[in-house]
Amino acid sequence: MKRFFQILLISAVSLICLNVHAQNYPIKPIKILLPLPAGGALEIFSRAVAEIASQQLGQAFVIEPHPGGNTIIATDLCTKAVPDGYTLCAITSSVSLNPYLYPKLPYNAVKDLQMITRGAVVKEALVINPSVPVSNLKELVAYSKDNAGKINFGSVGAGSLTHLAPEWIKRETKVDWVHIPYKPTPVQQ
Repeated sequence: MKRFFQILLISAVSLICLNVHAQNYPIKPIKILLPLPAGGALEIFSRAVAEIASQQLGQAFVIEPHPGGNTIIATDLCTKAVPDGYTLCAITSSVSLNPYLYPKLPYNAVKDLQMITRGAVVKEALVINPSVPVSNLKELVAYSKDNAGKINFGSVGAGSLTHLAPEWIKRETKVDWVHIPYKPTPVQQ
């Protein structure tokens, strides 16, 4: 009798599992949320990736820029989206920096986001006007100390890597540079 109930239980569970099957994906357009304004490098890259993915998956990809808040707005939208694979988020290094800059983020990037691929690695460079008589960082630091408060540096925005790296150099070398945060290229036009 015990064996009969075991077989009956296994059969019942098997019948329940008949409705569970692999679903087709994707069956609707996929959104890619961008944390930066339209027209910049991240959008161009995302559109190129979306075009290839659309051809391979047979489904449209919609690029949605949500700039502002040092990428917090788009990242927050991404973490609050239904986790069904239809909302993706292209992120930048700011997702790693923001927890140190903003103690009360509306999300925890480590817990709330799952990386599916690395899209691109961007190298940063320190460049200077050729009229400044320096050819390396050591000479720039010496020149900066002799010209305190006269050296400006630009960045894509406060809190960005292009802002924080020169600020770190300032702190470590005790130079007096002035930060000029520029608006992203599309916003300037």
